[in-house]
Amino acid sequence: MKATAFAPAHISGFFEPVYHPQDFNKSGSRGAGINLSIGSTSSVFIENSTSQIIQIFINGKKSNAPVTNLALRILIGDQALKIVVKIRNDLPLGQGFGMSASGTLSSTLAATKILGLPQSDALYASHCSEVKLRTGLGDVIASNFGGIEIRK
Repeated sequence: MKATAFAPAHISGFFEPVYHPQDFNKSGSRGAGINLSIGSTSSVFIENSTSQIIQIFINGKKSNAPVTNLALRILIGDQALKIVVKIRNDLPLGQGFGMSASGTLSSTLAATKILGLPQSDALYASHCSEVKLRTGLGDVIASNFGGIEIRK
């Protein structure tokens, strides 16, 4: 099965990291930022498999994409599925646009459509992955809600 989803890029104006290693729901950041009208579009293909296989391609090139990979593993647990993710980023990675968060969230949102899971599961898996790997620390939450945000 196939599904596609979009998540916007995010620029943090300022932030303060907040870590609670025992509770990822309380971890992330305080701060403010804006979401853009461009970001990441992910097409996700899922089929049954005899083992768990996740393949991720960003702008046509195979990638380890650790944040997206971990988020998908959190989302599917121990299920033996083959997942192929094709992410198209409108902006470059590593330049402060929250593209790893955008790509991860769009991927998990597409996966939840296929798996019949609530969107809140996509948000949780993406946020936990971002916090565990200490990447955007708030970009996933901001990207999910869009607009201009203040995170307390």
